[in-house]
Amino acid sequence: MALRAFLFLCIPLLLGLAGCGGSLDLSRNSAIVGLEEFPGSLEPPYGLDANSQRIQHLCFASLLSLNPDGSFSNELAESVVMQDKTTFVFTLKDNLVFSDGSALTASDIVSAYQEILSPSSTSFLKGAYAIMQSVEATDRRRVVFKLKEPFAPFFMLATLGISKKLPEGGPRLASGPYEIKEVVENQRIVLKENPRWFGKHPSLERVVFKLVPDESERVLELKKGSIDIIQNGFTPDLLPFFQEDTGLAVSQTPGSSFTYIALNLHNPYLSDIRVRQALNLAIDREKLAKSLYKGMVVPSDSLLPNGHWARHPKIGAPPFDAKKAKALIKEAQGVFPKRGVPIPINLTLKVSSNQVALRLAEALRSSFLDVGVNVGIQTREEGAFFEEVRSGLFDMYILTWAGVTEPDIYRTLFFSSSVPPAGDNRGFYANPLLDGLLLKARSSYEREVRRELYWRVQEILSQDLPYLHLWHTRNTLVHRRSIEGVKPDALGSFRFLLEAKRSG
Repeated sequence: MALRAFLFLCIPLLLGLAGCGGSLDLSRNSAIVGLEEFPGSLEPPYGLDANSQRIQHLCFASLLSLNPDGSFSNELAESVVMQDKTTFVFTLKDNLVFSDGSALTASDIVSAYQEILSPSSTSFLKGAYAIMQSVEATDRRRVVFKLKEPFAPFFMLATLGISKKLPEGGPRLASGPYEIKEVVENQRIVLKENPRWFGKHPSLERVVFKLVPDESERVLELKKGSIDIIQNGFTPDLLPFFQEDTGLAVSQTPGSSFTYIALNLHNPYLSDIRVRQALNLAIDREKLAKSLYKGMVVPSDSLLPNGHWARHPKIGAPPFDAKKAKALIKEAQGVFPKRGVPIPINLTLKVSSNQVALRLAEALRSSFLDVGVNVGIQTREEGAFFEEVRSGLFDMYILTWAGVTEPDIYRTLFFSSSVPPAGDNRGFYANPLLDGLLLKARSSYEREVRRELYWRVQEILSQDLPYLHLWHTRNTLVHRRSIEGVKPDALGSFRFLLEAKRSG
């Protein structure tokens, strides 16, 4: 009731603010999307954050497009042929053009990749693309990629958005369904339909991405109609309010972003499998999903989302069993003094200053205390949090991997040598058997072979517990009912805008 009263009182105060930051010349057939963070860069080699990449995907087509289930479809490519295990030949669709009408040819594909591969490149993608030995155009429509070694996740590298720089600067020429019309830094980005796009044209002629960093203001603007759509940009407590509002519609779909608790296995308590098992059993995931997240998450015991081709079919969310957890802690504490490890168990859980993450940490601390583990909560601002996490300076931390699609992420996260400061195996997990499976999986191009290898990987990790798996996010769109055809996808992308239309 307090929230409803707050909204009722504040909406009239904001009605006159729509023109702040400059007026928008929008056609009736348009939509405004509210953003909590402004994109860092709309140039494909440099936009690291999620909003940058989501907007790029609307403007810059790629050789292949990634589907929500982790498979791929041709986009700019008409076909792709693997000549041998390190050579791929792409043939472009005929008569491709950029948004200014200039031809898009194989040489433009080469230029896009050379911008990353160049020794002087500052792109964050440079490390991931280092597997490429060369990229060459053999004619106007054919591009040959040569790899340094067999690399099964190569198709992920073929999802790079293709753009073209203008000599005079400004937004790059588009190759996708929209082009960039205007960028007002830290205020808005305006896209307009690309009339030269070869595919199905979107119904919305223009889309505006408007920065509204404060959650309360985003909600108010959505309520009064100066924003049409928000995606995942609100705390779960607001979901019931949106669902009750007759002027708004809520659409949800299971997502691929995964939340977990990482454990530092150099810690003398967490190096004991009984403690890890106890912590895992102490978490009532179903209760937290309902009470704290209002059903906006789906408990899981795999990084890979439901429906992914490599997800293990029989691994589910672990059960809640506080009684068994207590017994495991008691058993572990019986041997710790003999090892010179003090009891009771005291650990620190590190979280960012995000309020939802902090509430989760408080709930977990209570659950862990109930089974005999003392946990202190340590909050950090985002920059400091990530710096300490990447350096391995933690006992436990809570974080989310956004958009998990390629199962080679297991090598990134758990390969024995991929440890800080350079690698992402931040908990210092080591298992030679797992290493061998991961190397085989990334070098085999046979999906069935990879699937079986990743099933075994998931089985091992569910036993060793270097992570405590929590849940996958349900991607949630809230939009005004005047915007129809809106459906989120598992990737959390903005591609729902390609099917959306305004009814009035």
